[in-house]
Amino acid sequence: MSRYRPELHYTAKKGWINDPNGFCFFNGTYHIFTQHNPHSTQWGQMHWGHAISKDLSVWEEQPIALYPDQWYEDDPQGGCFSGSAIVIDDILYLYYTAAANGVQRQCVATSRNGVVFTKAKENPILEPPQGITDFRDPKVFTLEDRLFMVIGSSNTTEHAVLLYEGSDPFTWTKRSVLYTVPKELGTMPECPDFFPLGEKWVLVFSPIGEETPGVIAVVGTFDLDTYAFEVESLEPIDYGSHYYAFQSTNGKDNERYAFAWAGQWPWMGRFSGYGPASEGWRGFLTFPRILTLEEGKIYSYPVEEVRQRFSHLLDYRVVKPSEDEVFEDLPPVYLLRCEFTSGFSISFGSTLLRVDPTTDEAILEHRGSMFTAPIKSGPVEIFVDHMSVEIYFGGGYSSICFNSDEPLDLTSHNGEELLELTLSGLPPHH
Repeated sequence: MSRYRPELHYTAKKGWINDPNGFCFFNGTYHIFTQHNPHSTQWGQMHWGHAISKDLSVWEEQPIALYPDQWYEDDPQGGCFSGSAIVIDDILYLYYTAAANGVQRQCVATSRNGVVFTKAKENPILEPPQGITDFRDPKVFTLEDRLFMVIGSSNTTEHAVLLYEGSDPFTWTKRSVLYTVPKELGTMPECPDFFPLGEKWVLVFSPIGEETPGVIAVVGTFDLDTYAFEVESLEPIDYGSHYYAFQSTNGKDNERYAFAWAGQWPWMGRFSGYGPASEGWRGFLTFPRILTLEEGKIYSYPVEEVRQRFSHLLDYRVVKPSEDEVFEDLPPVYLLRCEFTSGFSISFGSTLLRVDPTTDEAILEHRGSMFTAPIKSGPVEIFVDHMSVEIYFGGGYSSICFNSDEPLDLTSHNGEELLELTLSGLPPHH
């Protein structure tokens, strides 16, 4: 068994993956595509990897969906960059950025069976506007039977999400600058996503920046007549170091589900020469999450099908005030649920999580960096899957996602009242 490869998170059998692309429900099956370099454990000329699932929990890798084999994408430093999927008249359309010779253009490929994709003869369908140097990651959606697309853009001084409308799947017109990224958030808004949630609209993107959170969600209202997006609030989707390139879709039950890449560019160099790379693979996706909006606040939590995998009770302990509890011989995959009323902390090897309900915040110290997340009443739930750790507070009120390449010995350090710890894992012979 691999020490590093997650059992429940999606990763390719070999090679590199990063951004999730083309997340959709088509012909009774969920599809997820990824940025993929099948030839190396390093980022390189991008392909679209592909996997399918019936339940969002168990994923089956498929043949590569898109190869960089056309003049507009056949470049060692380019390829088929990120994009999205949409179903129109029982045809699956993949919209993606083709990159070659420093130029980023939008393209489309189609499929009737969700396996074999044909690139449109109309490609490229959209050239970058004058002065725009970065122009990528199209996310397509429908609204009142109209076809729209958001694209991340940059002209080196202004970094914005652009809104386009399609008169058909191949013909697009710019309608507005939907959102301009504030300088304090970062620069180029990668992987934008725009969708209704509850009574609001949500714009999500990953601003390039060393210190900013990996995924920002902007909540507001959208006027279809003026194409204006009025901002009401802004917050990270996840407060950790490994959550980037968010993409969502409507599921078969009309719930909103989302994936992200369990990575972030400033951190990925640490995993280049050992660990997953030595096993011939590198990169994985986060757990798929269900999104809800409550009182203007976005909640995100692993889908129920993932949670149900942790059905085997391993341990239950009530920790007395001011006492410590050590968990030994932990399996590589487990869920720790913490019920608390006062502050406590948990050590994962050299990583420390401190939860303080008096300040309504959790603090994670990991490899010399500190990450702070707001919390509310409710359990802390820690999902560990080999090197992946996802921590959720208050049923998804906030989360901290990070990766660890060291064994996770677990010790709880209790506060002033009883602390209840429930440890669950995968059933035997799963």
